[in-house]
Amino acid sequence: MSFDAEAVRASLRPLVPNEATVFTADEERYLRFYGIHYSEGIADLRHSLGVVETPTHSISVHHWRPLDATGTAVVLHGYYDHVGLYGHLIRYLLGRGLAVVSFDLPGHGLSSGAVASIETFDHYVSAFDACLDVLGSHLDQPWDLFGQSMGGAIAMEWLLGRGLTISNSPFKHVVLLAPLVRPASWQLVRLYYYLARRFVKERPRTFAANAENPEFIAFLRDEDVLQARTLPVQWVTAMIGWMKRFETYPGTDIAPLVVQGQSDRTVDWKYNMRILERLFEPDVLYIPEARHHLVNESAPIRARMFAAIDAELER
Repeated sequence: MSFDAEAVRASLRPLVPNEATVFTADEERYLRFYGIHYSEGIADLRHSLGVVETPTHSISVHHWRPLDATGTAVVLHGYYDHVGLYGHLIRYLLGRGLAVVSFDLPGHGLSSGAVASIETFDHYVSAFDACLDVLGSHLDQPWDLFGQSMGGAIAMEWLLGRGLTISNSPFKHVVLLAPLVRPASWQLVRLYYYLARRFVKERPRTFAANAENPEFIAFLRDEDVLQARTLPVQWVTAMIGWMKRFETYPGTDIAPLVVQGQSDRTVDWKYNMRILERLFEPDVLYIPEARHHLVNESAPIRARMFAAIDAELER
């Protein structure tokens, strides 16, 4: 059973913190399509869904809260992704008794904006800020921060751009899953970009096998109505601008858990790890057989990732 994405967008109302949303029929179909309708499976769970406004975008935001939440996990998704694809991670976090906040980044999922494009990565950070501004005083302490791929880039930018350290960061734990600094095959990507940017506005997207999970790859390619089908050149321009700034930041003593697949062909993980080791004090778990989309990897790989996260959250 699919759903009408435009009908869901039209039905969303301003997010009311800590008020359970009474879902429309379209919203119910959306939640069930992605398997993120948890109220039937987790007792005493309140689910709020609505929009938060930034100066440039309307952001679709979810807040799941168990009755006796022991903290809050903020989850930032990757490029081309949206909250609906993060069911494994969200259910794991809820199972630990944590509330979960996650939102669709601009140009992704149910949020507004040119599809899979952005003028500047600062708009992603503004979406993060807007969600914290609306929800922050209502969120259970302590807070933990999770970022997959581009979500990891946004998490790192948010921390380093503010010059945060262990002593003043609002997040007790930071978990980065295959974080983006620069993409794989960067020299070729950069050459193509500089040759084509004046003549090409976008190119067709390739659905690479970025997880040891063929069912997930097939779902993205054939069923997910919220998937972009192109790579806009404007997004690459914004990424390059962010990369140049990011690598100039001074380091911090924040010590994130970093989980990285060594079969990842989406990001240049060897280069990225060198940058992270200079800017942070990371604790790194390498998984040799894992590819890029760790939150939707095979069940055995996810189990190893969750075991490492368990150990991190219990520190």
